[in-house]
Amino acid sequence: MGHIQKRVRKGNTRYVARYIGPDGLEHSKWFARKGRIGEPGTAAQWLSEQEAAIREHTWIDPASQEITLGTWARRWLKHRTGISSSTLTLYNSIVHMDIEKSGLGEIPLRRITSARLSQWLTELVTTRPWADKPLATSTASTRRNVIATILTAAIAEGLLTRNPMNPVKPPKRPVETAAVDPADLPTGADIWRLYDQAPPIFRELIIVDAGTGMRRGELLGLRLRNVIGDEIHVTEQLLMSENTRKFGPPKTRRALRRIPIGPQVRDAIDRHLERYPCAADEVIFRDRQNKPWRRSTFGWNWNEVRTRAGVPELRFHYLRHYYASVLIAGGENVRVVMERMGHASAEETLGTYARLWPDSMETTRKIADAALTRGTDGARGTG
Repeated sequence: MGHIQKRVRKGNTRYVARYIGPDGLEHSKWFARKGRIGEPGTAAQWLSEQEAAIREHTWIDPASQEITLGTWARRWLKHRTGISSSTLTLYNSIVHMDIEKSGLGEIPLRRITSARLSQWLTELVTTRPWADKPLATSTASTRRNVIATILTAAIAEGLLTRNPMNPVKPPKRPVETAAVDPADLPTGADIWRLYDQAPPIFRELIIVDAGTGMRRGELLGLRLRNVIGDEIHVTEQLLMSENTRKFGPPKTRRALRRIPIGPQVRDAIDRHLERYPCAADEVIFRDRQNKPWRRSTFGWNWNEVRTRAGVPELRFHYLRHYYASVLIAGGENVRVVMERMGHASAEETLGTYARLWPDSMETTRKIADAALTRGTDGARGTG
């Protein structure tokens, strides 16, 4: 139990509230008034709050209660070990740019609310006034997860009793609305020019990507065991950086898929394996050191190939769009295209490839006109 002492010095009366905390140490605070429980700003109320916190196991050392998120984040960062230099650089960037510069870092840990964190997360993907531009939702989700980890560490240190980030959901990934321009797509002739200009180690992956629509990471993470008969099973992707290569799950849950392949793709894989054999667990497409591609090395090779092929502005990702355009031109419906591309929704497929579907205006005109032609038995409306 705590107690309150009255102290008089030079005619001034003050009160000091004392108690023994769960840490075994005495804690105290001075007040101008003794007051009573329920009266804010008094010794009695403060002591009552501390004792209640001890009983409810929510007590935090008052000396630590004013530690800000920014201060704690820097302390947390200082003790990160066993992580790569690139990850450490990323954490430093997050703490500096989106915790300290955003103003979030000035808030004491115990005063951070879920509502304030939700506001911060919304600002990340909309205005982000403390930086040059907003972040993509996937990048903002990474920031959210890092701060959640920092706050969890604060709980372990006794600085917080709960994590205010837990109720805050990651931002939803917006549907891609920038429709692919048909004029930007490669033609079949472009694909084969790229093939002819590519070195043998790079050549067949062009055909495989144009014939499956896989994302670059999915293509370069394709292991031989996942080519099963006349299907490719997409189960993982290669995550590339300048210095590291690692495998991870596909971009979304729907990106886990089976892609049917025809003789052209199957033959391209066989030709590559004849020249560059690999074991079932190894990736099919590897660099000249017989290792999974690095992002920089792959990009340099692609730049050389597209320049020699006369399409210097063509992005590798547009081989994926080429595949989608072939499916659409061949009459596949939205649902099938969505499944083959591994899109999260039909809305994403329609938003991305809206300009590739044939214009149905003339078909609609003819159907309606034929139904209204005198002497025909057109379908009758019921409304």
